[in-house]
Amino acid sequence: MPMQDAARAACLSRSFLHSWKCYPKLIFDMRALRKQTRDFINRVDHIMQNHSGVGVEIFKLQTRNDFSVHPSYLDRWLQDAVTPGIKELVLGLPMENKMKYSFPGSLLSRERAQSIEYFHLSSCTFHSIGKVGCLSSLRTVRLHNVGITEEELCLLLSNSFALEHLDLESCYDIRCLKIPHLLSKLNRLDVESCKMLQRIELNAPNVSILNYDGPTIPISLGGSLQVKKMQMTSTVVPNLLHYASTKLLSIAPNVESLFLYSLYEVSVILHVPIQ
Repeated sequence: MPMQDAARAACLSRSFLHSWKCYPKLIFDMRALRKQTRDFINRVDHIMQNHSGVGVEIFKLQTRNDFSVHPSYLDRWLQDAVTPGIKELVLGLPMENKMKYSFPGSLLSRERAQSIEYFHLSSCTFHSIGKVGCLSSLRTVRLHNVGITEEELCLLLSNSFALEHLDLESCYDIRCLKIPHLLSKLNRLDVESCKMLQRIELNAPNVSILNYDGPTIPISLGGSLQVKKMQMTSTVVPNLLHYASTKLLSIAPNVESLFLYSLYEVSVILHVPIQ
């Protein structure tokens, strides 16, 4: 290579390296990269060690079922990524997670995480809620296969006044889901396959979309009478349609769109009001 071209390439390399250290979007998808676990870990670790930790707006880590790493790696990557200014945080661990990773609540302190708008955890536990600060920018929370109790979830929600969408799937420690009235901006609630769930108490005043998948349980809308669209699915027990036709009108009198799916329905009773 001519000396002049070599000099230009060297300058460009140094400029690119400097820009990478402050790159705002860090998205690591093990499925898309098609890397083996060790290669994937090495690549992520190398990038995170060389990133300055400044200017990160999006951090996403999506893994496959064969992914396994010492929790200290995850702690360090998240510590480097969750800095003031971050807007999206996604940690997607495998469903069959043998690491039993516990997400550190201290990462969501007011100083670090008050800019987060989108928060998604999969296949871990999240118990250190007392260390979470006021998440004033948080719009969406997705918790899939996450170990969190109803008391801990309530504490998390009490710090998220701007929340618009809550999505809970396979959260196995929640028995009674209480959505407080203070979540005045909450518009949509999705609850799926939370097997221990026995009751839903929805008091947020402006929820318009409610999607529920699971056995028929008591659902109280309380102050959430603005629900316009409901979807209820049950592949475990029969009589969902009977439950909807006999009780749903009193629960959600303002529903305009209703989708029901029951795999083992045995009887349907419809009541049509006479004008």
